Amino acid sequence: MKKRAGLYIRVSTEEQVDNYSIPEQKRRLEAYCQSHDWAIAEEYIDGGFSGAKLDRPAMQKMIDDTKAGNLDVIVSLKLDRLSRSQKDTLHLIEDIFLPCHVDYVSVNESFDTGTSFGRAMVGILSVFAQLEREQILERMHTGMEARVRSGLIHGGLPFGYDRKEKGLVINESQAAIVREIFDHWLKGCSYSEICRIMTQKYPGTLAWHAITSVIQILKNPVYIGKVNFNGEVLDGQHPPILDENIFEQAQVLIQTKTRCQGKQTHYLLSGIIWCAKCGERYGVRSSRQNGVLYSYYCCCPNRKRIGKEFQKKCRSKSWPTRKLDDIIINTIKKLAFDRQYFEELNAPVNNKVDNLTSLDKEITKCDLQIEKLMDLYTLDNLPLDKLNQRINALYEKKKKLEDELTKLRKSGIQTYEDYKEIFDSVETIFRSGDINQKKALVRSIIKRIEINDDDITIIFNFQNG
Repeated sequence: MKKRAGLYIRVSTEEQVDNYSIPEQKRRLEAYCQSHDWAIAEEYIDGGFSGAKLDRPAMQKMIDDTKAGNLDVIVSLKLDRLSRSQKDTLHLIEDIFLPCHVDYVSVNESFDTGTSFGRAMVGILSVFAQLEREQILERMHTGMEARVRSGLIHGGLPFGYDRKEKGLVINESQAAIVREIFDHWLKGCSYSEICRIMTQKYPGTLAWHAITSVIQILKNPVYIGKVNFNGEVLDGQHPPILDENIFEQAQVLIQTKTRCQGKQTHYLLSGIIWCAKCGERYGVRSSRQNGVLYSYYCCCPNRKRIGKEFQKKCRSKSWPTRKLDDIIINTIKKLAFDRQYFEELNAPVNNKVDNLTSLDKEITKCDLQIEKLMDLYTLDNLPLDKLNQRINALYEKKKKLEDELTKLRKSGIQTYEDYKEIFDSVETIFRSGDINQKKALVRSIIKRIEINDDDITIIFNFQNG
């Protein structure tokens, strides 16, 4: 019985010449199969697709047919027709072809996994693939270290600066905010107070929704012209925003933890709980029975206010502090470790994220259609006037999609990734952090808690969008 051969042919837009055109590949593969007395079961043609990824229509169909047992051998002109990624090539041969008892043949390179030499080449490929991965990591680390040691910033753009060519220049409006944050800190404001002041004075700035952003600014040596690499602080090439003395004073206050706020610092949720019945803030009431101290979050409306008569006590339910703390802590942990739960709570924002993803896919689709039209023009001599008409229509559609995407991105969306750094610290802070760190963490995620007897409503910071 003849072997059933699957011919795989791929050409990207720039490879329409030099023996890489689809007709030329097809002719040579058919001749090779005829010389080996193989029956051609299927031709898989990906026109206008890059070899960087395996997400190609014909490639996916060939993989499905391989797994279904419809082929005995896959034939391509060269290894790079299959994939330009050594890792993907090895994945196809080792994880898909060989387990399904399908051989692979590269005509130009005499690579045949049906022979002992071909199977040995698979092992050689895997060795070089591992070597390549390790060399890439080494080059990346060496490049990062060389960049930082030369005084250049590696990674994201720090608040207070703009990027110019390869260096940083001061963004004066943002730099003024950085100086203001340090000024508030040195005057005795807490992290949460600074966050509140910044949010009120500069509404809409995403950074101020998270207290951790304020902490990062206060601890970042970039503002005195330094760069940080693996815990080592080095001289940078960028101009400083702060005087070193101001920065050092701020670090001393951070280290000595002089931000105690009286008895209320012992209670995790004090200051953010409100009564849904009367609109007043919940406070903390403590009592001692048989030598044991019991504390409760309770509504406190029986306070005389200017222009008001002395009000009767609200009958809203009081909650044991430990019980309510546990509920909130478990909710935050679930939010941190369950992305789907975050997206359910953030449904309106999630819809915007879905729209962004959809627009990105539509723009990519337009690019692929343009590439395929160019391919058709090369292969089938598509009339130039029709080609221009179709391409112009696609470019017009792409332009409208890009404009819509730009508007949506400017609308200010808070996603799971925006809170990733906070979520990564949840387990550590709740396990071993002090009360101030725990309170700061809670307030970076939760804006307000409303109590209506047994009903607890949590309003999260990310739900502002």
